Order: sequence, then C-alpha cells, then structure tokens
Amino acid sequence: IKQELQKTINNTRFNKVIEELENTYKLGNSFIESNPDELIEILKGIETIGQKYKGLIELSEEKTNVNIGDIEKQISTLNDNLNKNTDLDIQGLVELKDTAVGYLNSINESSDYMKKYNLISTQYIKTYIEKILSNMVNKYVNSNPIGDITYSITADKITNKNVIATLPVKDNMQVLTSGGNTHTFTKNGEFKFRYNRRGNEYEAIARVANIDKIPPVIKGIANNRTYTSAISPKVKDDHLDENNIKLYFNNNLKTDYKNGDTISDIGKYKMIAIDQVDNKTEVNFEIKEKIKPNDTNKDIETNVYDIQGSIIKKVTSSTTYEKFRENIQTGLEYEIKRDGDVLAEEDEIATGDILTVNNTNKQYTLIVTGDISSDGRVNSIDLVRIRRFLLNTKQLNNIEKLAADANLDGKNVDISDMVRIRKIILNNI
Repeated sequence: IKQELQKTINNTRFNKVIEELENTYKLGNSFIESNPDELIEILKGIETIGQKYKGLIELSEEKTNVNIGDIEKQISTLNDNLNKNTDLDIQGLVELKDTAVGYLNSINESSDYMKKYNLISTQYIKTYIEKILSNMVNKYVNSNPIGDITYSITADKITNKNVIATLPVKDNMQVLTSGGNTHTFTKNGEFKFRYNRRGNEYEAIARVANIDKIPPVIKGIANNRTYTSAISPKVKDDHLDENNIKLYFNNNLKTDYKNGDTISDIGKYKMIAIDQVDNKTEVNFEIKEKIKPNDTNKDIETNVYDIQGSIIKKVTSSTTYEKFRENIQTGLEYEIKRDGDVLAEEDEIATGDILTVNNTNKQYTLIVTGDISSDGRVNSIDLVRIRRFLLNTKQLNNIEKLAADANLDGKNVDISDMVRIRKIILNNI
C-alpha cells in the first residue's frame, strides 16, 4: 500500500499520509492472527482507505479562492432564493441545501484536509442547487411572462411629445435599473430594463421610434433676408403635411401656392410650415425691386467679386450659396451647380462651381481665392499643391491657376501667391 501511495501522490505529502494511516488504523496482533480470507478483506479495506486518503491529499493540493465567509454569504442568498420559490417543487433542493449547510457547519471540527474537502463540497452542492433552481425558475417565468412593455403613446402614432415606457411588475419582482419600472424617452432610441424575478436576473428592451421634435426645414430662403431675384423655397420634413404650408404675401394668404413654386413678385413674405405633429417653422423674407445692371452687357452686378468675362473671382473661403446671393445683384434667375447638382443655400462655394443664368443659359465659373483643390476651403492641401507647382513637380490646369493667383495680380503664379495662401490659412489677412 505504501508503495502504491508513493507512486501516486506528492513525495512531500507521502510521510504525512502514512502517518495518518498508521495513527488511524493500527493492526497489531489481530492482523497476524487473521485467517487468509479475513486477511484479504482487511487488505481490501486498507486499500480503500488508502484511495480515500489519496483523493484527500490531491484535494488538499488543489488551488481554490473559496473561503468560509464567501460560502456563508452565498448559502444565505441561496436560502433566500429558495424561500422565494416555495410554490415550486423544490423540496429536494431544500434537503440538498441542508446537506451543504451540514458540511459548512462541520468545518471548524475537521482536520486541515477535511476542512478544504467540506468547503469545496459545500460550494459544489451550492452551485448544483443554483443551476437546478435557475432552470426551474426560467421554466416558470417562460410559462408566466410579466407581459409587454407599455408606452404612453403607441408606436403607430407620430408625436413631438416625450414617450414614457412602463415595465409590468409581477411576482414581487425587483427592478434593478434606476428610475424603477418607467423610463422617459425624450428622443428615439432604446432603453434596457434589468429586473430580478424569483432570484434570476432578466432584461427587457424598450424601443421608441415615433418621436419627431424636428421642425420642417425650408430650403432656398433664410429668415429676415432680402432677395433681388426669384426664389423657389422647398419645405422638407419626414412627416410633412403639404396642406399646412402657408405663404403670406403682404399679409395676405396666397391660396394657390404649392410647395416648391417660384416666388418673384416684389413685396414682403411670410412662410409657415407645420408638420403632422405640430412642429412649426416660420420664415420672413422680402423680395425687392430687381436691380438693373449698369452695364447692359452684364447680367450680374457685384461690388464684392471680380467678374472677368465668364469668370467670377475673389470669392472667399467658406462662402455659402446664401451669402453669395447677398453679394450679387441681378434681375435674372440663376442657379449654381457642382458636378450637375444644384447647391443648397447652406452649401459652400468651391472653385469650379458653375453659375448658370436661366434665361440666357450663360455660364460663369466661380473661383475661390486659394482654393486650388476645389473643396471650398483654403488649407494645407492647397499649400502643398502650389509648392509642388512652383517646384515643377505638379502641373495646374487653368482653373486651378486662377485659384492659385492668391494675390490677385493676374500674373503667373509665383512665391508671393504661396505666401498669401499661407496667410489665408493662418487667418492673418
């Protein structure tokens, strides 16, 4: 037996095991005087005892972070969860829990090896009970759901109000999320309720997608602006009510106005757009007498930009379409396009944009000073491009050269233009 034990356990533990065996089971003369059959039974018993001690030694060498205080707390929690489910068939689990408590209570009276054995046994039994109880609770909960989350405004109704989601409460369940079983949505999104029911934790997701607090957008005009040419405002909204777009001309309602119609009569206007949930936008604007160009050969006049034939120069970086309109005078309708698409009022003018006069189809190419890259901004990209041009490592086309003429001297692009672009970037002009 000693030889078998020595083969299977750590040498540092061998002497201790043998000592325990000898102290516990002393054979003495009765061993010598036994008949062969009794001797065989005794040896089998000793072998069985040895195997138990072998397992005990292996258990003593096992690393574990379990301590008595943690197990006691966990057993207490388990007992609470069992008490929450007395209506379920848990008598077997209760008896098994009592067995675990017995192991726990006997720890202080056990040897070092048995303490750890009892501690780990308690933990194993506890874990087993928890898994079985959890499955039983899940089965019960699936058969007895709490019900659906309710909403103060149902999903089929668009609203500009806050929406309150309410989680049903059942079986004395405990809601773990802050705010209890209600959550107020101020905008569309989702919220995760967490709750404990019969000792198990669950989640329920509330989702809202019917809040619309955004007022309609009226493109093509701005509030308190004055225009000297025809305009075509367009109202856009996800829940637009075309019947609630009203245009007042000199305080009189224009009953024949339709969304997107062109407006050209001189006078004061007010446009009101209200969507399906009463979000409202109001814009006041004015169209003044069309200014006739001083030069009859010109259809566009400006004191801000430089018009040279079909080129309009001196447009500054970050100029919006709306701002550009304010800086020119014309009695004709026109539009500005980029790659075939009409710019919106808030879009920024970029080098290469095309202004087309609708009546004559005459076209002007817009040049933003320093915007060689045609993105509407003057930045390091433009500085790199002009530097490469001056070093003869990159060529510029005619439109790019006009943008690179940052000092506006009309001469070949040179170092002074690069210095000017650097100043524009640093906002030192």
